[in-house]
Amino acid sequence: MFDIIVNHGLQSFMFEIIQSDEFKAWHDDLRDKIARARVSARIRLAEQGNLGDWKPLREGISEMRIDVGPGYRLYFIPLTCGGAELKVRPGPDVSPSIFGRG
Repeated sequence: MFDIIVNHGLQSFMFEIIQSDEFKAWHDDLRDKIARARVSARIRLAEQGNLGDWKPLREGISEMRIDVGPGYRLYFIPLTCGGAELKVRPGPDVSPSIFGRG
């Protein structure tokens, strides 16, 4: 799990990625080197404003899908700066309790 902070610049649209300790441990423990590289690349792309294949789930939780090996999902909570509220549709896949929300 990680958070994405939206930074609305005048010319660019970039994200700040904050990785949880659990996410870092999971990423470091990935045995599949190709999958680890694809996850790292996906995070770098997200930092540049390209979330790629993603969808909102529920209660503020979204996922990025990575189609490599068995398929991986990166769950995240989009946070916005400046007091704006980001609305996402509920989805059935993830329990908010994973993120300490429930």
